[in-house]
Amino acid sequence: MSESETLPSVFKLKPAKSTHDVQFFPESGELIAGIPTKVAFKAITTAGTGIDMKGTVTDPSGAVITDFTSAHLGMGTFHLNAEVGKTYKANITFKDGTVKSYELPKAIASGITLQVTNTESSSANVKIIANEPYFAANKSKSLFVVGTHGGIIYYAAKTRLNGQVTNAKLPKDQFPAGILQITLFSDMGEPVSERLIFNAPKETASVTLKSDLAAYKPRQKV
Repeated sequence: MSESETLPSVFKLKPAKSTHDVQFFPESGELIAGIPTKVAFKAITTAGTGIDMKGTVTDPSGAVITDFTSAHLGMGTFHLNAEVGKTYKANITFKDGTVKSYELPKAIASGITLQVTNTESSSANVKIIANEPYFAANKSKSLFVVGTHGGIIYYAAKTRLNGQVTNAKLPKDQFPAGILQITLFSDMGEPVSERLIFNAPKETASVTLKSDLAAYKPRQKV
């Protein structure tokens, strides 16, 4: 065989293994030890489309802490009160029968979180929760809540960390309609927690049409 000759060869390529994935999003960004936290999740296929599933959260001993089911297109939420130093797993069964396990983000030992309930038309309920280590280290220090829309500040308020839980109301009429960013800053001006909420339009256009006649003849001008 000369150097210029080529030999044909046929072989099979193994198809890429189909797999799904789940992303977990703790409210305000992190799990904080000792604070019950809402965790949102989204399950997707390799094509990027949502896939429904159900699952459980287990602690290091294998005990079930909570169970959950997706509500729509693989999306849903569950609550978890994590302990520092423990590794929690989400054990998922997808709609097509595929089973997978995922380690959840580890809880931080000291932290503060911003929780926002956006169910009222006039205001949003804001709850600032500090766990015991954070409160002990930052008691009586100042905190700042800043609300922005499109990078413009529309609301700013100052409070003090006099307890582990602080409640406040955010007046929604001070903001334009759209996505609002609510950020909690420490006394040093560092962002420590953040939430996004939707501010619905306050008014909708109403149009009333009225004709000159109750009925029209064929080809008659309207």
